[in-house]
Amino acid sequence: TAIELGLSRNGLAEMTAEAGAAGIKFQDLERYVRLAAKASVGWDMTPRDAAQNLAEIKSAGQLSIAEMDVLADKINALGDNSAAKERDIVEMFQRAAAAAKQAGSGTDTTLAALTALRSGGMQPEVAARFYGAFTSKLRTAGGEGKGAEKVNDALKEIGLNGKKVAQDMARDADTAISDVLTRLAKHADPVKVAKGLMGEEWWDELARFTGGTLAEFTKQREFLRNPLNFKGSLDKGLDTQLSTTANHFERLKALAGDIGDRMGRWTLPGIN
Repeated sequence: TAIELGLSRNGLAEMTAEAGAAGIKFQDLERYVRLAAKASVGWDMTPRDAAQNLAEIKSAGQLSIAEMDVLADKINALGDNSAAKERDIVEMFQRAAAAAKQAGSGTDTTLAALTALRSGGMQPEVAARFYGAFTSKLRTAGGEGKGAEKVNDALKEIGLNGKKVAQDMARDADTAISDVLTRLAKHADPVKVAKGLMGEEWWDELARFTGGTLAEFTKQREFLRNPLNFKGSLDKGLDTQLSTTANHFERLKALAGDIGDRMGRWTLPGIN
């Protein structure tokens, strides 16, 4: 694999160790390591970082290797289709995916929203925390208490009912989120509604989401609806990388290292 992909043997060994320590089953190890190796090239990460990030996402989402293949392609394709870098999308998804999923936001909706927020200039950590808080507010709308009243009043301002929004989040979070953002963008006083919905901490991020970021969210969400847009994205990126002169030299170094290792093993008994 090191020779084929132009990665160092030590880097690949570290990646394998990282995957094993993360609990990847032995029968899945080779396929997983190859995925992580491709991701390290496509996402501009060290092999060890790619393996660790994938392992954390896999564990948090309880995903199979096949599901990880698809997710990795989507992240790579979104990076190519937006101003967000793949490593930033990975970081944001790690932070926000679990909470967003519990609130009803599916993988594609979460990926599209985070990519849009980062493309609009929001820092990865802020974007991830905001999206988790935003989806949680919508999923728990219609509740009781002082905080819930503010949320419900804010939703009424844009013609929505809190309990129905919560139900819509459970059924179709993509449509519910888009509806809230679209209505907010058209409101005469979006700042007032944003403050009521998200409070002082997050209202400005929500207001930002309803600007140009909303169009970017819609664009990326539509992009992910067609599998042809992302299927095999990592392989395409890898093929481009493998065609460069620099990578040819890396593959030659890996091959030379393999030859040297084999010769060393052959002569070791005599040296001993």
